Amino acid sequence: MKEKEEIYSITSNFYSTETKNVIKLFANKLSDTPFYQNIEIRVYDKNQNLLYTFAPKIDYGYSPKLTALDFIGNGLNQIFYNADSGGSGGYGFYYVFEICSKNATALFDFETFGSQNQYSGQFLNNYRAQIFAKENTYFLDVSKMDNYFKNQIFYSNGMVKNTEIDIGGVNIVFPFFNPSLGIWLLQVYQKATAVAEVNTLGYVINALQFDGQNFTQFWQYFALSPTSQN
Repeated sequence: MKEKEEIYSITSNFYSTETKNVIKLFANKLSDTPFYQNIEIRVYDKNQNLLYTFAPKIDYGYSPKLTALDFIGNGLNQIFYNADSGGSGGYGFYYVFEICSKNATALFDFETFGSQNQYSGQFLNNYRAQIFAKENTYFLDVSKMDNYFKNQIFYSNGMVKNTEIDIGGVNIVFPFFNPSLGIWLLQVYQKATAVAEVNTLGYVINALQFDGQNFTQFWQYFALSPTSQN
């Protein structure tokens, strides 16, 4: 296998306010595409001496990137890692890593979050839908859904013939800054679809804050997709 190439580099204070470290992303590029495999993250000291390497659990993807952000509020930065999966589903791979002098720890893993936060939904009579997101229930008016999909879900009188709504794992994760707290938080999107992946009803959106041990939910809502309101 050919030697990995450096594709990204960031410098910041990760485990000491006195010392900056360089963190680089290496991988094998597939032909002339932005797809990379065998992704590896290398941690260097201030003198560019390699300290250790680690890899995201899913070590491939399109356009992988590292961002230094403070999720903890201790004056140090952690790494937000993201890469696109490709395809039409709009999925990606997302992790938050805490960097120490000898190892890295995953504070957020999108697959773990998705497995622990599985939601469901169903269509109701009169062009309505119901989304169950743990302790929250959301009711939707889907009367303006595209007729092609609506006719596969409802009879012409508005009665349901196919109740199934699919809510999958994590699609997208966005970091966002809270100036009152002085830290970065995570916004996690899980898509609700029906009949086909392209027929998006909306997203269950969770905002997460690091509590010292884990990223925990502090609010949630359901956002309607513009395509479900045409």
